Amino acid sequence: MTNIFYKLILTSFFIFLLFSGCTSTPKQDTAFFIEQGLLADKQQNYEEAAQWYEKAAVLGNPKAQNWLGTLYTQGLGVPKDYEKAFYWYKKSAEQDWAAGECNLAAAYSLGEGVEADNEKARFWFEKAAEKGDAFAQFNLGIMYDNGNGVEQNYKTAFDWYKKSAEQGFAEAQYNLAQMYRMGEGTAKDFAKAALWYEKAGEQGHSQAQFNLGMMYFEGRGIPQSYSFAKVWFERAAEQGDEKARSMLDDENLKGHTP
Repeated sequence: MTNIFYKLILTSFFIFLLFSGCTSTPKQDTAFFIEQGLLADKQQNYEEAAQWYEKAAVLGNPKAQNWLGTLYTQGLGVPKDYEKAFYWYKKSAEQDWAAGECNLAAAYSLGEGVEADNEKARFWFEKAAEKGDAFAQFNLGIMYDNGNGVEQNYKTAFDWYKKSAEQGFAEAQYNLAQMYRMGEGTAKDFAKAALWYEKAGEQGHSQAQFNLGMMYFEGRGIPQSYSFAKVWFERAAEQGDEKARSMLDDENLKGHTP
């Protein structure tokens, strides 16, 4: 239904301090490096942020390792380099850092910096998903929904989408609505489909906005309302949805709305 994409997390890292006769501990250094990296990141000075992140990453901080990996993935402050990104994601993931596990899984899924391997992608997504990471839960849902690296299983896909959707992940909310509408992995339930379309639509998901408009237009799972249908078609159309624009020209809709 939806392509897997990176969750990119940017924040900060640390510096080594020496004062007359006094030395700081690695833990203190790490905290300072992260603080300075975050500050540079906030100012969009990614080159400086990368330098601080690397200092913390070398000392073994899993957050810094993941953040440095995302900078290499995006090419922010450093040349884009998927192999280096993979290296740092793996370092982070091996310390059970959920964000690092997600990005490592995505690298395996996309074949960026490493040979594509859906089985390893599933393994790392699952580790992060079990920690409650909504992005990982969504991507596991995708894998089971499409049968990528696993045997296709709509019920398992539904379960992972639901966990992610309940944490507010818009793409998962949309896919969960789709499964309720089509009866895949669960009993068909148009009312619940409308509920989850609305949650995703409120977050700006244009396809969810259009689908909810159609449910109001047809009175499927919710009371028919041309007025509400028009509202959701307009919201989708504002984002460039051509189907929504077409529905706004529907004579039946025009005849029942101002």
